[in-house]
Amino acid sequence: MGVNSHQHDPVSGYVRAESVFECAEIFLQPEIAHTDLSVQSNPHAPGLGDIDYLQEAMAEGRHSGMHIVAYMNPNCLYENHPLYPEAVIRKNDGSVWPVKSYGTISAAYACVNNPPFRKFLLDIIEEIFRRYEPSGLYLDGLTPHICYCNYCRAIYREMFQRELPAKFEPQEPEMDFWEMSSTPQLVGDPADPDSGRITRLLMQSLYNVTRDIAGTLKRIRPDAVVIYHSWPKPSLLPYYDGAGSEIYLDRPFHHTLWKDEEFASFAAAVPVLMVHDVYLQHKTDCEARHKMVQVLANGLYPTPWSFRGMKPIFEFVKAYEQYFDWNRTVPVRDVALIRDMTHSSVQDRLGGKSASDIGQERAGFDRFLSPYVGFYSLLLHAHVPMATLHPCMIENHLEGYRVICLANEVVLSRGQLDAITQFVKAGGGLIVSGQTSLYDETGQQRSDFGLAQLLGIDSSFSRWLDPVCPKLIANAVEWCSQGRLSCRASSPRGRFSVRLYDQAGCRIIHLVNQTADPIQPYTEIHPVDKLTVDTEIPVGRIVASVRALWTSQILKYQVVRERLRVLLPRLGEYEVLIVEWK
Repeated sequence: MGVNSHQHDPVSGYVRAESVFECAEIFLQPEIAHTDLSVQSNPHAPGLGDIDYLQEAMAEGRHSGMHIVAYMNPNCLYENHPLYPEAVIRKNDGSVWPVKSYGTISAAYACVNNPPFRKFLLDIIEEIFRRYEPSGLYLDGLTPHICYCNYCRAIYREMFQRELPAKFEPQEPEMDFWEMSSTPQLVGDPADPDSGRITRLLMQSLYNVTRDIAGTLKRIRPDAVVIYHSWPKPSLLPYYDGAGSEIYLDRPFHHTLWKDEEFASFAAAVPVLMVHDVYLQHKTDCEARHKMVQVLANGLYPTPWSFRGMKPIFEFVKAYEQYFDWNRTVPVRDVALIRDMTHSSVQDRLGGKSASDIGQERAGFDRFLSPYVGFYSLLLHAHVPMATLHPCMIENHLEGYRVICLANEVVLSRGQLDAITQFVKAGGGLIVSGQTSLYDETGQQRSDFGLAQLLGIDSSFSRWLDPVCPKLIANAVEWCSQGRLSCRASSPRGRFSVRLYDQAGCRIIHLVNQTADPIQPYTEIHPVDKLTVDTEIPVGRIVASVRALWTSQILKYQVVRERLRVLLPRLGEYEVLIVEWK
């Protein structure tokens, strides 16, 4: 995990927690005509002379006991690349499809189905791992693109026995497809069968290149990790050791104080080890520490792009690394909030966007994301421990939760409706808002809410959740759970969030103080005094001790009706409570 490396300090790269915070990342650049390492696959960068950054990083890693992870982004080819223009994406007329790579640099996206480009990419990976032997690879920008080159046309023809339709050319090329999404989203009009076909082509293309990269790396060094800056789709899981997340979005987040926490909660549902890039908005040490503990509390490892605030956080995790081992730490299932990140073509359609405009700014973005952001904030204010699930998880991942919340989850399939109904019939609680379940998965409006019978309402009863206060949300969650929440937390004043995890022999309770200005720059988090935490005691267990790790305290506690009650005199920026069982 760690920090963005400086040009003349290559080993101060990402620190990643395979051995908790003892790994650095060195940035390579195979996407241009030269690289900043010496390989036969690509010319050495001019002006560097005999400098070889990766070689220096490996030497420093051996000296300091750190593992080195190589980073590369093969998404685009610049005009000085040997494979330009042979391997770039094409328009329907066969001409090069020029783009502003990442919005700034004149280049063209590479076609992952182009055999010379695929060979170039695999060759450079093989040479890196044979010559330098890094501990892993962090691959950013690996994505398919809509492309009309001969190779893409041939694959489409083989898959569907028809020609690749020209109708998708009016869309500007996406920088990346489905990066922060756990499922491939439909490209185009839901009512058009060609949209399903082009989506399948793109997903097959992504699968093929991911399989080849992982296979090449593991063949050379089976113990090396491969991490992608893109979340795994179900078919890609065998090729992932980890994934990265980040959030750039400004809309619709009015209160940005806990935005990284909210997105980390969303990313935590992905079933691989996750790291989260920490970018600073206000550039204060307090903000840096605060964002890193938000990420940690949600089961991810922070990758800060600044040295600010790193030392105390990294030292804390190193001192108590057993409690941050997410491979043997299980989130406690209480309240699940459903949230989608990459809004589908169906939601674009409901937001008034035409199929030809999909890929531009999302018209329905605020309509579908704002209710979730508001609902999350209300649960946070109410100190309700929660987990975020993706819509694709509704049918198979609700077991064990006591309450699920659907914040204007407008589009629900028949299978999802059946799963929710079964969940409630089995004793689970349900809280919904807005137009939840009014549309099916193709965007067709139902004659009534799909959950109307379950909720006892009809389509004339539809209102937003805006007026609902945190206390009402807390009461609703408590009522829906039938008083069976795993944890309750409160204080006379102050705002904080709660996350719960279990390990063999203990419960881990993360408390993140959110008492600062939610919009303006902040240099301190105001303490929360007299915080009470009440958590259930598992059947057959007895409390052995309660410790506060950050402040190194042994806390007093009471046991009342098979529940543990702890008083934390003061919560600073962050605290981790360890409840040991016997």
